Amino acid sequence: MSTINDLVSGMRAQVAAHAEDRLWSASGDELVDALDGISALRAQLAELELRVLATTQVEDRAAAAGATSTSVWWAYRTRQTRPDGRRRSVLAGDLDAHETTRSAMARGEVAEDQARVIVSAVDALPDDLEPGLAERAEKELVHYAGEFDAIGLRRLGRTILEVVAPEIAEEHLRRQLEAEERAAAQDHRFTMTRDGHGRCYGRFTIPEAEGAMLERALLALSSPVHRRHEGLEPVAVSTPRGRGEAFAAYVSHYPEQELPASGGLAATVVVTMTMGDLLGDTETPAWLDTGEPITAATARRMACEAAVVPAVLGKDSEVLDLGRQARFHTKAQRLAIALRDQCCTAEGCDRPPGMCHVHHDDRWHLGGHTSVDRGRLLCARHHTLVHDRRYHVERSPDHPRRIRILRT
Repeated sequence: MSTINDLVSGMRAQVAAHAEDRLWSASGDELVDALDGISALRAQLAELELRVLATTQVEDRAAAAGATSTSVWWAYRTRQTRPDGRRRSVLAGDLDAHETTRSAMARGEVAEDQARVIVSAVDALPDDLEPGLAERAEKELVHYAGEFDAIGLRRLGRTILEVVAPEIAEEHLRRQLEAEERAAAQDHRFTMTRDGHGRCYGRFTIPEAEGAMLERALLALSSPVHRRHEGLEPVAVSTPRGRGEAFAAYVSHYPEQELPASGGLAATVVVTMTMGDLLGDTETPAWLDTGEPITAATARRMACEAAVVPAVLGKDSEVLDLGRQARFHTKAQRLAIALRDQCCTAEGCDRPPGMCHVHHDDRWHLGGHTSVDRGRLLCARHHTLVHDRRYHVERSPDHPRRIRILRT
């Protein structure tokens, strides 16, 4: 009879036997199929690993070693971080009570991070549900795992009662959101420290709604179009530098009139400088009232934003190109398309609306109309490919709003 060690050693030996394979000789289709298979295999191995971890024999060995917990002992033996070991140990125990999810993992249909989301969503359902509803919810989420990643599943998990018990779903979601928002409202955090070398760093915690607003604002400020308009060098939107520069711009451009009478960047930060510095005749560093020095150029920029010297620095024109307005979607249309599409509609891409353009399904210069129905979100990369003659576009068979962009 084969033991678990025979199984594991056999799999390791088979993988090792192919360590020197020349993958360049395989076709593209073969390699794509291999990637899909490896992903499923990883889920199967994760299920086996967690099933072994959850056995009492392993728990006994951890206790015999004098470990404070099985997760700490396991993390040490396998060189995982303690947080990862703890998180995975919790899932190992939870899967005992979620056979549907565990079986799907064993078949390679549900990844470990998806399983964690499913278990969490099912366990968060009301305790007084009718018998069988929780199991139905779990089966639905396992089914959705074939289409959505862990983030998408988390969103679906919050509203899964709308599928299995719509008559109580709205009330449950209301209670859940109210509880989350109450907790978030009590957990605002903001810390900031000056490093003494011209920089500040910090951390913050804010509610999800305000976090989404901040994220959209930073995406807009770091978009290539905005940076080009401002004469700034292009920076990848999703990089720490790109978001950091956008956050600095967000702070420095916040409308003074929207702040309380006591504050605002220009109203409360006092800059000490000479008139010559202000007018640009000299470049002597200026001083903030916090005791930190800044360059004269930065001080002039701050003064300009406060409208102290509008005649010196002036402002960029904000006149719209009305002659081309009919070609571009209005703000209301863009919002409607963003609400519908949620992200770039190219298959496999999830870039958010703030990083996308609105594309005309029917080319505008060929008589296409600027409408919500015939518009779609595409990120800069996929928008470029759609207009590249070397590629052609076809509808995705798996999703009505998705498209495939294929090399001709």
